[in-house]
Amino acid sequence: MTNKKLKNLIKLSSNIKILIPSTIEINQSFDNSKYIDDALTLFSGFFGGATSFKALGAWQSQELGLIKEKVTAVESFCTESQLNNNIENVIEFCEQLKSELKQEAISLFVNNELYLI
Repeated sequence: MTNKKLKNLIKLSSNIKILIPSTIEINQSFDNSKYIDDALTLFSGFFGGATSFKALGAWQSQELGLIKEKVTAVESFCTESQLNNNIENVIEFCEQLKSELKQEAISLFVNNELYLI
């Protein structure tokens, strides 16, 4: 974009987002606020800030069929350099979430591409 006003602003051209499940062991509800806070803290430290928002997710479980659950998305916009410098730590966080919450997968979005951890 060539708008003169935008030209002088800070541009964050990369983004990263994870979906925090509200279930453990596929379909047992639990309080996920600690994990949301952990993700907000992690992303804010790596990328300067973060936003969270609620959504309804649905996915096909190999064991139980269609699962619908409330999820919380935690997202940051950042520079390409910030993303490259911190992606390994974000992946490790997602792997930890998957293990602790006994999930089949954790959704990680990097520049609008979905990776299943």
